[in-house]
Amino acid sequence: IQSAAYSLLDPKKLAAFHLQLGRILAQNLSHETWEKHLFIVAHQLARGYKLISHRDERVVIAGRIFLRAGDKAAAASAFPEAKFFYARGIDMIDNDEDWESSYQLCMDCFSKGAEAAAIAGDYEQMDAWLSVAIRRSIGLDDQFRAHYIHVRSLAQRNEMEKAVDVGLEA
Repeated sequence: IQSAAYSLLDPKKLAAFHLQLGRILAQNLSHETWEKHLFIVAHQLARGYKLISHRDERVVIAGRIFLRAGDKAAAASAFPEAKFFYARGIDMIDNDEDWESSYQLCMDCFSKGAEAAAIAGDYEQMDAWLSVAIRRSIGLDDQFRAHYIHVRSLAQRNEMEKAVDVGLEA
């Protein structure tokens, strides 16, 4: 029945449908059931997140939902899934205004996304996200964190000389 009802929906309106469903779930879940259903909410929102135009909603969804879902997936060693959620968060907040007003959220999404990408073996994505994190970092702690992820990923790939070089350059 569920599949039959879903097939009746206009394919052009599916993203809006999933976004609305995700919004309803996010607004109406109790605090006690929030963590239990986090992935359901995050997946619904991920199917329609590109339709969100209001900045405040983008920041809330990126921070409260996608970053948290990425953290939860990473804690369960589901790194491709974690990378997926961090990527959705990054898509929603990668602009100058968000870096200025929500710096820590942006830095967390980029650095945690880079780490998940590295562990998942997507070094090209890791390099892209680390490049942004390093360029945008405003403190030594954040710069160190980004360089540490890079060095660790090089060591993971058995590129010890390059890892040492990157560590010394930092």
